[in-house]
Amino acid sequence: MSNTAQQEAINAIEKHFATLRVGQSAHQEHVYTEEEVRNYADRYDIPYPDLYVSPEGELLVPPGMLFMRPAATFGITDPEAPPQARLGIYTQAHRQYFKPARVGHKVLFDGEIIDTFERRGFFYLAVKWQAKEEDGTVLGKGEEWHTLGFVRKT
Repeated sequence: MSNTAQQEAINAIEKHFATLRVGQSAHQEHVYTEEEVRNYADRYDIPYPDLYVSPEGELLVPPGMLFMRPAATFGITDPEAPPQARLGIYTQAHRQYFKPARVGHKVLFDGEIIDTFERRGFFYLAVKWQAKEEDGTVLGKGEEWHTLGFVRKT
């Protein structure tokens, strides 16, 4: 990566990082489609739907898909931002899954920033999240730490 590209990514990350506040919360709703789940399964070589069918015959969402949405909630979503600024690296996670999400059903995500910090040139945020069905049944929850972007400020 050129120095110019790296500096553009760092500038985008620093600008976004300055807007994040501990206690900041967000709510999202998402309906996982069969196509979306199949694409995810193909990308990560998950045999689908093999293990992901309920006793009632409903298609289920692999649990790994649940944590991707909360992590992206507080990240840089501007499509004009450099790719190195829009992606991050998970550095630590504590996750619990209680019940699988069902394909075609709405999932409600609530997240909150619990920490932000800079260390060794990387910008970090920690997020606490929960995923629920519309009736309030908790599907999963967790706390995750990840970088904002994947370039280091020198």
